[in-house]
Amino acid sequence: MMEPIVRIIDDDEEARESTAFLLTMAGWCTQTYESAQSFLDNDDVSVPGCILLDIRMPGMTGMELQLKLSEDHVELPIIFLSGHGDMSMAIHAFRIGAADFLEKNVTSEELQAAVKKAVTASMKNFSSNCEKKKLLELYESLTPREKQVCVGVAQGKLNKVIAYELDIAERTVKMHRSHLLEKLEVKSPVELAFLLKSIGVLDAE
Repeated sequence: MMEPIVRIIDDDEEARESTAFLLTMAGWCTQTYESAQSFLDNDDVSVPGCILLDIRMPGMTGMELQLKLSEDHVELPIIFLSGHGDMSMAIHAFRIGAADFLEKNVTSEELQAAVKKAVTASMKNFSSNCEKKKLLELYESLTPREKQVCVGVAQGKLNKVIAYELDIAERTVKMHRSHLLEKLEVKSPVELAFLLKSIGVLDAE
C-alpha cells in the first residue's frame, strides 16, 4: 500500500516547518510547500494523504486552491489552518468541501486527530479507486463479443435470448458465458451485474 503524505502549504516558513516537524515526529510522512502554486507545480496528487492549507496566502489563497482542486477532481481531503478565527470563512470552507477548519494555535492532539481522520478517509477512497481500476481492467480484457454476452447475462437474459439478439448459436453464448465469468472472477449473474454497475457499464438502479 502506498504511504500517505501530509502536504503542508503555508507561506509562513516558521509555521510550515514547525507543523511538519510535529507531524514527522508523530510518524507521518510530510511534504512542505511555500505557496499554492508551488504545490500545483510539484506535488503528485495521485498519492493519498491530506492537505494542511493556510487559508490566507499571497498569490493564490487557500480557498482559491481548494476550488481549483475541486474543479480538477482532486480528492485529497483539505484541513484549513487559520490564524484568524473567522466563523463565516470556516462555514464557507465546509460548504465547498473542506475536511476540517482549525486555528493555527490548535493543540498537537487536535491536529493529529484531524490529520488521522482525513488520511483514513483518503486511504479508503484510494483503495476503492484501485479496486475499481482492477475490475475495469478485467472487463477490458474481454473480447467485443464477450462484452456483448456479458451485458446480456448481467441483465438476467436467458442464453437463447442473448443468442437470438446477437444472431449467434446458443452454444456459442454458453461458451462465452463460461469464459467471461472465469475472466471476471465472478460466479453468478448477480455478482456480474454488481461488477458492471460498479465500473459504470450498467446503470445502477
